[in-house]
Order: sequence, then structure tokens, then C-alpha cells
Amino acid sequence: MWKKLFILAAIIALTAGIVTLAAPSPVQALRAVFLADTQGGASSDYSGIGVHELTAAMRTVLAMKPTPDMVFCLGDLVGRGYSEDTGYQFERWKELMRPITQAGIPLYVMKGNHELTRARKFWGYFSPAWFFLRNQEEYAKAFKHMPANGPAGYEHLAYTVTDEASSTVFVTLDSQFLERDMTRNPYGISQAQLDWLRAPLPAVDKAVHRIVLAHVPAFNPLKKRPDFKDASFQHLWEIMEDKGFDLMIAAHVHTSSFALIDKTIYPASRRPIVQVVTGPVGGRLPPKIMVRSDPAVWNTFVGSNFLLLEIDGPRAEDPIRLTVYGKTEANAYTPIEVRTVYSYRKEGR
Repeated sequence: MWKKLFILAAIIALTAGIVTLAAPSPVQALRAVFLADTQGGASSDYSGIGVHELTAAMRTVLAMKPTPDMVFCLGDLVGRGYSEDTGYQFERWKELMRPITQAGIPLYVMKGNHELTRARKFWGYFSPAWFFLRNQEEYAKAFKHMPANGPAGYEHLAYTVTDEASSTVFVTLDSQFLERDMTRNPYGISQAQLDWLRAPLPAVDKAVHRIVLAHVPAFNPLKKRPDFKDASFQHLWEIMEDKGFDLMIAAHVHTSSFALIDKTIYPASRRPIVQVVTGPVGGRLPPKIMVRSDPAVWNTFVGSNFLLLEIDGPRAEDPIRLTVYGKTEANAYTPIEVRTVYSYRKEGR
């Protein structure tokens, strides 16, 4: 069924002038993999890592020719950051991902909402999942090898990654940053991160291809009409327009989506930007009834997948190509569609 949805979505996108389907170029200046939501479903220890799906995805990534230049995981690595039964789960996830790092492929991670939660037994049941500052601190320790070039106080949590060969910059933002323990969902981009990105930032300003990464998408693709997840995402989008970003890649909703955000979708748009949401690798798929998106607005489907991003070179006219790798019934991942993001740049950039 999901294959039929892919075909339908591609037809819709083609008629809207958003997507082109083409064979991958034989040579790329940059190849980067994006996967997310690797937490599993029900688990007896409530740690929840989708080991089988994650292993299958890694096997596909390691078999790619040429080898990818980098791999990003966009958050929700584990079902719960902490469990009374098993402790913190970050080292366990790192151990599962060791084949990637042992192959010499740089691995970059981002924090999702599940990294902040704890599972506590209460009369034989698990208590509600609150968000804890201690989880964030332990996460930062576990991934202290992540870049520390972001705003002050966000070391290893928000940062930039630059690829010189393709003149590309990835800006990773923490959409779940905690300043204190919370009992509500802390979804949003903090003011400190917005101010950092708004200010002159050499890594961004000198790059040709500019891409924002966050666990939570700015626009919620599950709704029938576009709507910002939080007011802070509207401010982020305005900064992305001002800074000439081409693309935002996110996750979180366990549903895959591709949309060109222009005036037809977002009336306040000042320049088109593409938002791509990757599906889960191990996380549960939502019931299709939850996906209320209008196919004329969102190219959306429910299915496990990850993305391969390719950029041919450092010129503004070099497109950004996204290959969707979907999971088969045999728990293998195979390329099923290619989507091309063209540059929508202001004059004079």
C-alpha cells in the first residue's frame, strides 16, 4: 500500500512542479545519510531501540558506493533516555552504531524528546514520561564528541557541520532544549538559538547550500493545512528566509513528508524553502487515521525509511538530490524514489 502512496505522491508533486525524478549522478561532491526515530516499539526494559531495523539500515548504508561522507541521526535515538531497570541508554545506542564509526564515517546526532524522558515503575506500571534536565546532561556527556561551535550553553547540542567540497553547511538545532525540569512537552527553538542563527555566522554566510536540521519540523505535516508546531518555528522560518536556506530536514512525526513551502502553502512566505520529514527507522508507525494532510498540499506517506542526500558541487545551480530508502517486507532498505530540491535563492546571494 505504501508503494502506491509513493507513486501517487510523486505524481502530485510532479504536477505541482516540486519534484523531479531522475537517476542519481555518478559523482557527487557530498553524500550524507539522514535517519531518525530509531527507538523501538514495546520493550520489556522500556529502553526501546529498534535493533533489527537499525541494523538493516546500517547494512544498507555501509554497502553504498561511494561510501557516504557523513551520517546524521535526527533524534529519538532511544525509547526512553533513562530506565530504572537499565539506566541511561545512550552508550547502548552508540555501541549499536559502532559499525558506522568503525567504517570511518562521521556520525552526528541530535537530541529528540525521547532522550529527555525517564521510565519509572509505579505499582507494576510505568509512570507518565516527564522531561528531565539530568537526561540532557547525560546526553551531552555521552555525545561530547559532537561539535561545540554553537551558541553558548548548547555545547554538543546545537552546532554547525560544514562540507567544503560542496560548500554546504548543516545547522543542527535543539528543538527540545531544557533549562529546567519540565512536566510538559518542551517543543520549540529557544531564543538563544534563534539569536545565534540570526546574527552573522561565517559558517552559514559563506556556504552556498544551507540546510537546517531539527528533530521537530517547523510545519506539522500531519495536519490538513500547514500550521507551525510552535510560534518559535515561525521565527526560525523567517530567519531561514533571510539567510537564504534551501531546505529543512526533520523527523519526529514518524511520517514521511516532502513539501515546497511557498505562498500557495504559507501565504506569508517571502521565498520558497523545502521542508522534508523523514520517517522512522525502528519507531512505531502512526495509524493512517492520524495523517489528515491534504495530498494537494503535502507529499506525505506512512512508512519506515531514511534519506540519502547528494549534492553535485559547490555551485548555486547544483541541485540537492534526496533518495528515499524504504523498508521492504524482508526488513531490508532499498531506494524507492528520488526527489530533487532546486535552489530558490535571492538575487545577489
